[in-house]
Amino acid sequence: MNNTEATHVALTRWVAGAGGRKVFEDAALAYDRVLGPLSQTAVIEASSIRFRGWPGDFTGGCGASGGRNWIMIMAGAASFTADDGEARIFLPGDILELADFGGDDLTMAACDQQPVRAAEIGSEPPSQNAAAAPPGTMSEPALPYLRNITGGDDRSHFEDGTMSYSIAGDGSLTTEAIAISGFQYVLASGDLNYDFHNAPQQQIVLPLIGGIRVRNGDGTERELRPGSVFFGEDTTGQGHVTRAVDGEIRFSLFAHLV
Repeated sequence: MNNTEATHVALTRWVAGAGGRKVFEDAALAYDRVLGPLSQTAVIEASSIRFRGWPGDFTGGCGASGGRNWIMIMAGAASFTADDGEARIFLPGDILELADFGGDDLTMAACDQQPVRAAEIGSEPPSQNAAAAPPGTMSEPALPYLRNITGGDDRSHFEDGTMSYSIAGDGSLTTEAIAISGFQYVLASGDLNYDFHNAPQQQIVLPLIGGIRVRNGDGTERELRPGSVFFGEDTTGQGHVTRAVDGEIRFSLFAHLV
């Protein structure tokens, strides 16, 4: 799927087809909003986001009950197979939307013996959704993330942190669910040079294709590539500057924190 198109987001949906078989269908979601130099889709209501990982030899079920769910590949490649035998390979920047089939799983396999990492968004509250991390043995390494917050000097400052994984019974990794109110897909051009601005809301930013360079007023600068997890929380103060990396288009996800 090509998600560097300027007009829409391409995604695959797992839906009920003829005879009740669950099949893939292609879908598109238009960019119909603008925030400065950014093109955005409408906000999609959701309740939780968690981060998942699968080992390079993984083959098994991947699904979630309780409303719609979305899987965004962040690193590696995964093959998903529908009831009619169609297999699709998903790469970073590809999106899979799952309908609620009462807990039925979609068959998944890691590709090329390489680990897979993804973000998974659920439409049900974390306490009810399978996105709530099951109890299990804590795993290392943890998932690193970067925060950008407003300090007492009204400037934005970076903070590094990590999220712990727990190990599920099938060997996959999952973080605890984080509450959100919704999410958007966002596109930025390869010549992006967005002068000082605040985060539009407290949000998690996931670069899925292309990168982003963030500079704060204190002179510090960080670069984020696909697979990075960035908490943009500097909604007040001077804000930050964002630029494209290597002239590449950036396709990303903004998950709005509660």
